[in-house]
Amino acid sequence: MAAPSSSTDPKELIWPAPVSQMSAAREFLRNCAAADAHTLILPDKDADGLCSGLIVHHTLLHLGLSPTRLSVHFPSKGSNIHTPASQAAIAAFDARFIIATDQGSRAGPPLAPEPARTLVIDHHYSSEFPSGAVVCSAAHCEPVATSATLTYEICQPLLGDSAKDGLRERLEWLCAIGTMGDLGTAFKWEPPFPDIRVCLKKWTKKVLGEAVGLVNAPRRTASYDVPSAWRALLHAASSTLDKERLIATRWASSLKGARLEVVMCANDGYTPGLTNFACRVARAGGGAAKAGVKRKADEGDTEDSKGGTDIIALLKDYAGRVPGLRESMGDDFARGHKQASGGIVRTEDFERLWDVMAHAERADQESPAKKRKLTSTTVQKNTLEGWLKKT
Repeated sequence: MAAPSSSTDPKELIWPAPVSQMSAAREFLRNCAAADAHTLILPDKDADGLCSGLIVHHTLLHLGLSPTRLSVHFPSKGSNIHTPASQAAIAAFDARFIIATDQGSRAGPPLAPEPARTLVIDHHYSSEFPSGAVVCSAAHCEPVATSATLTYEICQPLLGDSAKDGLRERLEWLCAIGTMGDLGTAFKWEPPFPDIRVCLKKWTKKVLGEAVGLVNAPRRTASYDVPSAWRALLHAASSTLDKERLIATRWASSLKGARLEVVMCANDGYTPGLTNFACRVARAGGGAAKAGVKRKADEGDTEDSKGGTDIIALLKDYAGRVPGLRESMGDDFARGHKQASGGIVRTEDFERLWDVMAHAERADQESPAKKRKLTSTTVQKNTLEGWLKKT
């Protein structure tokens, strides 16, 4: 399919892509979110592709697309989205909307059969694209923007006044990582590129450059573990802006209780439909599972080799008490380390997990008389509510 005539019309070459293409891309994303139908994101494997895909991911969720309707797919090693094998895999998702970011552009059949609709966001030089696709290309607008910058410029106006500052910062952070992945850390970010001085000052080019290296590393391994890079960016883009990890860490060393094992802090305010939560071993309470409490998980029981609480096993055990819940949690549940875990899960699943944890019967449960005694003699002056008010 030939590129839209506007892509070569000098009167319309307004950065980072022709106005008509930018408008068409925004309209596609609005329609996608409004339809709330199964949507598939096809990001390229490098930092620029992954970050542009994640910018789309966060924008669609903000616009109202249900998290359960959103999927991501990565072609196998040595392949691309234009091969027959990849297009068969894409068709198997049965998605109504498909968004390909930074995948390179070439003529060919539709990426998926009707009624699927496709949006291509790219910056690689080409005047031909998959048949029937809505195209937004930066290839003919100098200086050529990265796919992450192009996607950022498409999505920023879609956030509206209702977007929290955290979401705006998250997209800016992803724009920086993706752009540095292609143009290097020495890139000067001069106009017309977006002004991200606040982001650069906060994280420094050195830290952002290190992040680029970490994001690109999995695709260079023998296992070609691109999904891990996607998940790492998804977690990092949230954790750089959230407070649940900070709060959990702070109070793990402060909250008191002889039977206290783990401190959990959860936040459902970043992404609609999702809950970010962090767990830390409680230091003041001892942080060890008590005798008589024997929970089993894939990695073993909830006590590690040193006698401390294994949070990963603990979370998986609780989730395993509700049929199907552990599987529903997905790959972003109980990640991290034995003493510092958490995840990003659907809010409805987190509520089910919390209900299990809140009502779990403990083998070493104290008697009512002992509880009354502890309550009457132990008063904690520094409370979580009080600390939150101060911050």
